[in-house]
Amino acid sequence: MYKRLVTSNGKEIEIWDNLLSYKKRSEIYDFVKNSYFVIQGADNYHLENAGNYQIASKFTEDDLLRSRLFEDDTSEMLKKVEGYKINQVRVNLSTLNDHNQFHSDANDPNRENEIFKTLIYYPNMKWDIEWGGYTLFANDDLTEIEHTLVYTPGRFILFDGEIPHCIGAPTNMAPSYRFTFVVQYTL
Repeated sequence: MYKRLVTSNGKEIEIWDNLLSYKKRSEIYDFVKNSYFVIQGADNYHLENAGNYQIASKFTEDDLLRSRLFEDDTSEMLKKVEGYKINQVRVNLSTLNDHNQFHSDANDPNRENEIFKTLIYYPNMKWDIEWGGYTLFANDDLTEIEHTLVYTPGRFILFDGEIPHCIGAPTNMAPSYRFTFVVQYTL
């Protein structure tokens, strides 16, 4: 399934569901949940208490290929980023105590002539709407939420990296961490 949304600024958000088989989704989830997360330089810090920390595990392009995210099933979607360079690959982990802020992935003044695209993949195998963890997209002056996307297992979101966005923290009902697999591209 493919669906396109356009913000009031004319920037695109594309939502791709059901691209991967259950087996491929399981492999990616295993890769993600076994990622090595380091908080404040220590690997024994309690993630639930992380609060104001960005909890992420960064990868190289080779790691991305080993994750099996990029296979034939995603080829139509990935045509949208042909010619782009992978700028960053990471897995984000969200907890109940997160304090997320709206941001743009294209906010580097030294790179203002570049075009940014962001690909988000939701790897959790199960996630209920009551568990929160939505992705919010705002207008440029941060006065309105333009779109709220529910965390849907197996969903890909490809969007213009200039669009301000934010993660809503999971609720205390979520039985597991909320993971996202993120690839940022530049052209």
